[in-house]
Amino acid sequence: MTLGDRVSAWAPAVAWAAVIFFFSTEELAAKHTGSLLEPIVRLFLPSLSPQTFEVLHVTLRKLAHVGEYFVLALLVDRGWRQGSTLRPRWAPLAAFFVAAVYSLTDEWHQTFVPSRTASLFDCGFDSVGAAIAASVRSRRQYLS
Repeated sequence: MTLGDRVSAWAPAVAWAAVIFFFSTEELAAKHTGSLLEPIVRLFLPSLSPQTFEVLHVTLRKLAHVGEYFVLALLVDRGWRQGSTLRPRWAPLAAFFVAAVYSLTDEWHQTFVPSRTASLFDCGFDSVGAAIAASVRSRRQYLS
């Protein structure tokens, strides 16, 4: 396996990790995403109460955690399968582990962003997304 093969196997996972890092910056803090999301939601639900919008906003943000780390775990799984000598059957578990650890480092990163806070609760959502991806990859591997 050449260096180029390894780079192409891992580049998508590294790029997605960088996207997640950006998502943890000031630009995508709750106060900003709420003001971006509210006009869109109000197009479809103009009479939505502020309290209901807040519940929807929090729910969408938590689902975003699940989705971000679902994608990360899939891409890390791909990296393990294509860019390492790890046995393919271990790739989903290794991908879950990498995504869960990255989640912890991402929450730590947020402690340095003034409008953000670190939350182990969010790491739980992240880990759920990674676990779903690992489960999908494991099942697919055994069904093939």
